Amino acid sequence: MDLKGFERLCERFYATDCQKEEKRYIEERFYEFKQQCNSWKMAAEILQESNSNVSHFFALSVFQHWLRHSYHSESLNDKLWVREFLFDVEIVVDVARYEWPDVDQQFVDRVLSMTQNKELKYSGLLVLKTFIESILSLKEDLPNARKSELKNHLLKEVQRILELSRIYLDEYFVEINQINRPTMVQPVATSPGLNPFETTKQTPSTPQNTLKVENEILLCFEIFSLVFQWNEASCYLSASMYFTIFKYSYLFSEYATTNIATHALTTANDILSRSFLPHDLNTFLIIAHDNLVEIVKKVMSRSDIDETFEEKLLESIRLLILNHFKRIEGHVSLHELFSILLNITKKQTSLEMFEGCLEIWQAFSSQIEKFQNENVSWAKYDIVLIEVFKQIWNKSKMMNNSEMLCLLDDSNKDVDHKTEWDHFQDKILALIHSLVSAIGMKAIEIIIQDFLNYSECFLSKQGDDRIQFCVLKDLRTTISAFNRISDLFSISTSSKINQEQRRQIVEFIISRLNVYIDYISDDLFVKGIEYEKLFLGVLNTSRTFVYLASENSILFNPIFVETSSKIILSNCSDDLKSAAGQLAFSIISSFKETNFFNSFSLILENPVNSLLALNPKPRPMNLNNLIHMSFQNNKDATFGIEFTKNLILFIKGESSNYKKLAFDILNPIISQLDLLNQNEPIDQDLLLLKIELYLEFIQTFGSLLGVSSVQRILELVLLRIHLTDSHFVHSLAREDSSQSKILCLLFAMFISVTKEPSKSFDALVPLFHSYTLNNIYPLLNNNLSVFKSEIYFPLVDILFHCLVEKKHHTLRDDILETLFHLALTNQSDFATHIYQIGLTKGTAIQMHEDFNSFSRTIINIVNDFIFYNKTQ
Repeated sequence: MDLKGFERLCERFYATDCQKEEKRYIEERFYEFKQQCNSWKMAAEILQESNSNVSHFFALSVFQHWLRHSYHSESLNDKLWVREFLFDVEIVVDVARYEWPDVDQQFVDRVLSMTQNKELKYSGLLVLKTFIESILSLKEDLPNARKSELKNHLLKEVQRILELSRIYLDEYFVEINQINRPTMVQPVATSPGLNPFETTKQTPSTPQNTLKVENEILLCFEIFSLVFQWNEASCYLSASMYFTIFKYSYLFSEYATTNIATHALTTANDILSRSFLPHDLNTFLIIAHDNLVEIVKKVMSRSDIDETFEEKLLESIRLLILNHFKRIEGHVSLHELFSILLNITKKQTSLEMFEGCLEIWQAFSSQIEKFQNENVSWAKYDIVLIEVFKQIWNKSKMMNNSEMLCLLDDSNKDVDHKTEWDHFQDKILALIHSLVSAIGMKAIEIIIQDFLNYSECFLSKQGDDRIQFCVLKDLRTTISAFNRISDLFSISTSSKINQEQRRQIVEFIISRLNVYIDYISDDLFVKGIEYEKLFLGVLNTSRTFVYLASENSILFNPIFVETSSKIILSNCSDDLKSAAGQLAFSIISSFKETNFFNSFSLILENPVNSLLALNPKPRPMNLNNLIHMSFQNNKDATFGIEFTKNLILFIKGESSNYKKLAFDILNPIISQLDLLNQNEPIDQDLLLLKIELYLEFIQTFGSLLGVSSVQRILELVLLRIHLTDSHFVHSLAREDSSQSKILCLLFAMFISVTKEPSKSFDALVPLFHSYTLNNIYPLLNNNLSVFKSEIYFPLVDILFHCLVEKKHHTLRDDILETLFHLALTNQSDFATHIYQIGLTKGTAIQMHEDFNSFSRTIINIVNDFIFYNKTQ
């Protein structure tokens, strides 16, 4: 009998029109099927391949018959295969979820009975774990009402499931302890009569089926974890369960049981990570603290600890502090735990374990921050905080910790443009910020003293290459630390640093950064990437302190602006040039000093070098050439475009003298853009950047530009937008596509020009009109489905600004009809937008020569609009 035939018989048997004779025939066929020697294999195939619940039911009955009468005589391999197969397909659980407890009331009882049979214990625990997991999971394979019903029924069974699992774990613990091992030190007893280690010494022996026992232990822990993550079941947790979990954690010292110890800590962490409040949570926290202290002491005395176990141990401590610090510190003293952790942090040679220590101290500092915000005294932890700061600060230095820090990659960047070193520094500096915020000047004085020592070593070139390498790294760390804690020096920030101290610190840091700024020269960039990274940190930190200087009435030295100009013209990386430009803009915009802008503008005075030189890649000698060459090379264009755009944005709103100076500098650059290679494929994101630049240029300097200059820029842009390209059209349908943004910016450029008060700009309307009619409208009409509202709105604005306000005489009704009817059927907000524009343009509309025809079109469309709104 094949699968399809079997399914047809099953479905037919339960059909309402199935007669007695037919049912008897089907029963006979099923009986014959059961009696076949290989029927269980065929049943397995049906369970795997069939989607029919009825077929599953009959297949399971075949399995049941075979298990009762023939299973004992099968080969060992067949028995193992059947056992794994049944629970891999989870068919037992799937049936139970539909039938328990209404149809199959005894399901849980049968499974728990299986766990009490030594031969079936593993299978029973696996079914139990899978059953609980399937009910508590977020899978949407059952109606919510059914899942809620199952949870309510399961909640009634939780207590005996947990208690039975705990009893099994206690029994296994005795068996595991029969391995020849040193006698364990008893943990601190925290509740009378509940010391789990009060057991008689076992005769050393090797337990049978060790792997089977381990698997059953792990299943018990998994059942515990599933229930612990269920808030409603928290009331069933007990101190005896906590003791059982933690006593397994002491088994880390033997290789054979390390995996069990690790799972025990994982289970404990599932409790520590929860926000629910079991009735004896304080008891559990005390048990957790006392046992974790004992375990950490034992770990410290050994050098062969499994790294995974150690990670779980550090995670346990972190969760205890992060989630339960205030609660537990009222019951026990944490100083012993912190003392041990300080020792671990100091001696740590593993990068991963050190990062685990960082996370613990970050959790601790976050709790101290909460104390600060709630005005709770935390003076008793002052000494701990200072020691933590010293340990972390020293371990972050290449000079003190080169063996560990050299493992970090500082060359290859990830998708966030950061190296391993950068990510490590982020963690270090985040903790340093928290600690400095709590400690105040004592920590800052240590950072300042290190900065002075490293600066002297670097500037005087003390030591060999290795020492200089370490100094460069540590200077970067120190300068980055100043940048990270800079907010603590702001007047608006509440901290332990008084106003006079803040001003002195800001003045000191700016003066020292000034030394490095003055030290920068072209020859340093060729010495290696470490020098460039150091100066990048100097520039970024200097920019951070610009605001603090302005706030404290501390004037920046013009050398910062002059050096920024020098860096922009140097042969360094784009990152360094960008940081220099941002620093210069920050200083100029913060202090509004003419001498700053004049210093910066010196590099902009030379005319653009000809691109027709024999050398295809001439070294840029001034910003004009730098920006222009960026336009020629798609790969390196971002810096030049962004830099120029930032300069234009800075000029916006400034005095006419600044604006005229900037225009004289930038106009030659813009005027040379027609040298672009029109045959070269252009990246859409790059085109977007360029159009943004042109738009800012026109909006800022429109009054200084002539019509011919604006027209040339617009024609250049239009030439680079290929509306007929199929890829361009299809990309419009994507959310936030570059193509949509390009069109929107193009429309904004049109409107910007038409709003110019100068009458001479009316001469550009024919260009807009022609492009709208011959390019944009056909694109719209042929591809209605791809247009988004972000394109509709500016397009309609163009039509009214360009074709109505400027009184052009060939306004086409078909365009308006297309837009309005499209709006009425797809975009009610868009229709409202059009209607409001139409009402505000009444006077302009009447001045059209074809007003009669136009007005009839408007009336018809408005009527449609009114009707459309009434039907909504």
